Amino acid sequence: ELVVDELRDYRFYAEDMLHPSQQAIEIIFERFTSAYMDAETQQFYADYEPIRKALQHRPVKPGSEAAMRFVEKTRQQVSDLMHKYNIEL
Repeated sequence: ELVVDELRDYRFYAEDMLHPSQQAIEIIFERFTSAYMDAETQQFYADYEPIRKALQHRPVKPGSEAAMRFVEKTRQQVSDLMHKYNIEL
């Protein structure tokens, strides 16, 4: 409904003109989170999003010193997030 009513402009559609573009998906998700997630959940998602993106990253030189620092930084971010939200595995 959001796509049909508010995002009907062509820029909100992918190249196939059938599916929503990445921009439209982000707008829809933003509306969804503001409507259905409480403030604490929204904050958790905001804290988690950089970690999610880091976990999707694929280094050019996996064994390099820079890649190892990146992995360690990501591990520390995960540890900090788990501590902040009292998450145990």
